[in-house]
Amino acid sequence: REGLVEALAAQGRPQRDPLPPVDFASMNAALAHPKDQAASQRAHALSEALVRRFVARYGISAVRGWLAGGVPPQVLMPKLQ
Repeated sequence: REGLVEALAAQGRPQRDPLPPVDFASMNAALAHPKDQAASQRAHALSEALVRRFVARYGISAVRGWLAGGVPPQVLMPKLQ
């Protein structure tokens, strides 16, 4: 959810550097309970980049639809680089 908020707020700004490999468990943990402000900012930036990639690939309507049921497993499986 945080990534969608960040991605919507970033509309019109260019995409950041290529998406690094994503450890979803670590990213979610850092979003829920960051060690410090820097960790929180990194997690938010990574979630934004991930959502922007999903929007580019699947469209904003599909991504918004995932808010209720979660991201489909087949979307999370491919390497997003």
